[in-house]
Amino acid sequence: MDNQQATLTDMELGWLGGVIDSDGCISMSYSERSTYHLYGCDIVVTNTDPVFIDEVARLFNKGGVGCHVRWSKQFGYGKKRVGEVRVSGHKRCFTALTVLQPGIRAKSEQARYMLEFLVRRLAVDRPGPHEYTMEDQVCWAMLKALKERGASETIRETATVVDDIVQANSESVG
Repeated sequence: MDNQQATLTDMELGWLGGVIDSDGCISMSYSERSTYHLYGCDIVVTNTDPVFIDEVARLFNKGGVGCHVRWSKQFGYGKKRVGEVRVSGHKRCFTALTVLQPGIRAKSEQARYMLEFLVRRLAVDRPGPHEYTMEDQVCWAMLKALKERGASETIRETATVVDDIVQANSESVG
């Protein structure tokens, strides 16, 4: 894979990382089917400013990250439409995090756990839903726990939360 980060300037990388930290969401979803489980990955940025949404999409594309832009319908008088830039899927999220991780600060732990999950998943030859490992489940649980702590947590507090989760997981596994 080419070094796609080289297409974004340091200023663009820092700006887009700040956007992810402030208006973005790094998330993994889990769904159970009758015979298997699925984990999905998404990176989403929302805002009401069309110029802002267009710039986020432009920079994702410039960085080699496929994304989709959509706008909500306007509900009620005086309500603004909300724009969304969404990066979905394992390969696209892997590309996005590979490019953006150096610029992400406040959500760096979330980015790290998703990237760890994706590196493992993409290394599997023809991965299927039945091939998820305990490490994959732990990455999902850690990311979920970090998100549940809320946006007001500082980077230092998040590190403490991660230590607590690791301790709890090691006790339940061991």
